[in-house]
Amino acid sequence: PYGMGRDVELNQLCVESNYASRQHCSIEYQEGQFVLRDHSKNGTFVQLGRTHGFKLHNDAIPLTSNGCFKLGEKLMLDDPDLVHFKVKS
Repeated sequence: PYGMGRDVELNQLCVESNYASRQHCSIEYQEGQFVLRDHSKNGTFVQLGRTHGFKLHNDAIPLTSNGCFKLGEKLMLDDPDLVHFKVKS
């Protein structure tokens, strides 16, 4: 898994945010797809394609097409701290 969160020693992507947990979320490759898994207290806010954003909390969702997410805070599309992704088949 590719870990994201505040703790430098536990994650591949370290973020400085009061809203992110030490081990906030991870991306894993499972059964032919990339899956975003939230492990946090504040949740991960996700937008897939052009859909409305939603909060993922202690759950997992396949990442399809393209989108973005933010650790622990609501999405604002002009936010420079968003994590953007694009999954190609």
